[in-house]
Amino acid sequence: MTHTRRPFGLALAVFLAMATGTAIHSAAADREATEEEQGFLDAAMDGDVQLVKKFLEKGVDVNATYDEDGINALMQAAAGSHVEVVKVLLAAGAAVDTKDSEGMTAFLVAVDACGNIHGDVEVEEPYWEVMRLLAGAGADVNAKNGEGQTAMAIAQSYDDQRARGVLAELGAK
Repeated sequence: MTHTRRPFGLALAVFLAMATGTAIHSAAADREATEEEQGFLDAAMDGDVQLVKKFLEKGVDVNATYDEDGINALMQAAAGSHVEVVKVLLAAGAAVDTKDSEGMTAFLVAVDACGNIHGDVEVEEPYWEVMRLLAGAGADVNAKNGEGQTAMAIAQSYDDQRARGVLAELGAK
């Protein structure tokens, strides 16, 4: 299985991986996830709360990544708007402001993913809940990605008025 770079953001890569049943890995990584970490990360991507809990009970590092790209379970859960998985990961001590190789945090990933699907309130609401959970856990709502974009700038690029409202409510500028 191969890992593709995220030219359009983590959200698109996760969406495509979920749609095709393909896991995200890197063939060129110096350090790849162990089999258990891989299963844990995939469970977070799939929104499988019970399996995520089982891996955590077995001692899998809540901040494990697939490889040197730094994509972790919290980012995967945020990209898929898996609210319950986000809650479990935060309760287990997931680092909220860890950045991947493109400077994306879980909060920025949630905003980017929400922007990719904006227009359908029912679909967007779980992303807003993820943003609120992450902000409540101390995520920097004004962090910048590798391109210098804040969450508000990402939401503006999608012309997503409702997401901008949620971000403003959380103190994003």
